[in-house]
Amino acid sequence: MSKYNHMKSIPIESIPKDEIKRAISEWAEGDEALEKLLWVCYEKNIKTSGSHAGAGPFIDFKYQEGLNRIVCLLEKVQTIKGSDIYVLIDGGNPFSGDDFDKAFISLGNETEYKDEADKFFDSLSETLENNMDEKKEHPMLKILNTLNNKDTGLRLRFKYKKDDTYEFSIEASNLDDERYKYYSNLFNKTNMQEEILDMSEHHKRYNWKIKSESLDDILGKINNISDVIKTDFKLEPETDERKITNFTLLAKHKKQNLPKKEFDNWLKEKRKEFFEPKRDSQENKKERKELLKQERKLLELRKQNKKENDMIKTLSSPNGFLDIIFGSIITIIIGIIIFMIIK
Repeated sequence: MSKYNHMKSIPIESIPKDEIKRAISEWAEGDEALEKLLWVCYEKNIKTSGSHAGAGPFIDFKYQEGLNRIVCLLEKVQTIKGSDIYVLIDGGNPFSGDDFDKAFISLGNETEYKDEADKFFDSLSETLENNMDEKKEHPMLKILNTLNNKDTGLRLRFKYKKDDTYEFSIEASNLDDERYKYYSNLFNKTNMQEEILDMSEHHKRYNWKIKSESLDDILGKINNISDVIKTDFKLEPETDERKITNFTLLAKHKKQNLPKKEFDNWLKEKRKEFFEPKRDSQENKKERKELLKQERKLLELRKQNKKENDMIKTLSSPNGFLDIIFGSIITIIIGIIIFMIIK
């Protein structure tokens, strides 16, 4: 059983130095290219928070001091077709560990093939080894720095698509009407295209997008968006629990306002609610069984009624009874002819 790779993000600073080799090996899932990249990150003191080898490879970086040291990675990823930069401003899954509420940046590629995934990781390792000292600003990091700890419920996504086009989007889910209207008005100032997707009856996803066929053009547009957000964004974090519709934001709010033990118990109950199947009581089982019997009886009654209704319709039609007699005579005549032929 894996000691360090078990669906939870473990702060690398919490791991004893003599265990680092084992931890990185387990995180790499046997993939040499990913293991090399994790070692480079460790040696350069860059904190990762998750990774995956094979189809759909990715590596996640925790929001950290000196974030501009990984700008070289963003610049590399935005030149690799099929790759994306995904920024979770408010953090991720509340069940993923104590640092779930810290923003992180995910760099990934949509390839299904291991050799392409390894090339992706190798290119990131080479970039870190040769270009990390270049201090540059990236427009996506400008947005992240502006909105960090503002509990916005927003995510950023940059894609270099395989058709040679670029796409940048600001995304959100489960927004209340007031917050949605605020974002809609704000992002309309940036000329982004708004898109609302009905994911289910009570779940909507909101996207504000821009597209371009030029990398320089879309980076310029993202930079303008970051300027608008920095200047005009004034919304304060929601403090009324009843209005917090995003689970990650609700967990962050609970973590900030509850003693640790109470928060851990709340999170444990939520895990049961989300992941453990509810057990039926004996009374519920009996009730469901009885309902099933009744449904079967009704089905049989419907079949019987249909047969009777079909017969009634036949007999009650203008020539129904004559049709039955005529059909019987024809059947008898055909039977006699067949008998004569066989004989």
